[in-house]
Amino acid sequence: MKKLIPLTARDRYRPAYQQVLKWFQRQHQTIVQSSVFPKPSAWHDAKKEFSDVIDSAQLYAIAGKEFGILQVENEIVPFLDYVAEHTPVVIGEIGLKHGGNSFMFLRKLQDVTLYLGMDLVLENISKLKFYRRDQQQMYILEGNSQLPAIVNKARQHLAGRQFDFLFIDGDHEYAGVLEDLIQWYPLVKPGGLIALHDIVPDEEAKTGVRPAGRLWGGGVYKLWANIKPHFEHKEFVNDWDQGGFGIGVITKPDDHPLSEELVAQWKADGE
Repeated sequence: MKKLIPLTARDRYRPAYQQVLKWFQRQHQTIVQSSVFPKPSAWHDAKKEFSDVIDSAQLYAIAGKEFGILQVENEIVPFLDYVAEHTPVVIGEIGLKHGGNSFMFLRKLQDVTLYLGMDLVLENISKLKFYRRDQQQMYILEGNSQLPAIVNKARQHLAGRQFDFLFIDGDHEYAGVLEDLIQWYPLVKPGGLIALHDIVPDEEAKTGVRPAGRLWGGGVYKLWANIKPHFEHKEFVNDWDQGGFGIGVITKPDDHPLSEELVAQWKADGE
């Protein structure tokens, strides 16, 4: 019979401690984001330096310096230019990570007036809000993008509008990214763009073994292969042998919902 090891006080109260810590972090974030809280002088200096920058390559370099970014330059730069050609006004992002992509979207896409982002863990939000363009309104949702409550909050913020552009880079499990596509597809307008990140098979997809310390693309590549024949689409891939990364974009053809038969087929392919 195994000997039971009693919980220490730290273990016993850890869940409650984490909840309290999270509450204080939210309060701190609210204070920092307030207009009366002074921003670091370095932020003011940086914003002045890039205030007129719209070149995608330059924005990529700035995003890496100010936020950190997990993108291949030869993919994200032409992708940004492509999205900019569609002059989106309302944009959304699932999976902000450090905020590097968000920064580039907000600075490159000059016609954007509404940005809605969501993630399980939020980072650099006050900095991101400070760096946005003056006319851009931002709503940031903390939580699982696949939950109806989060989707409903997004609908409330959209107030009848639809996304012109939606970037999906959150849950990378096949079932997870498919659920994001299903849940958020109705919120994109006809002719709008939906982009998926990590459409290139990673090392695990090729060998069955996930290398330690490597970024994980999950099942996005498999879902992309399934959906792209059914849409007008474009791919931004530096090298199909690079192991992960790559951006795929579909254009929503009309305001009809996704075909139930296709959704069922896509779900079955992921089982």
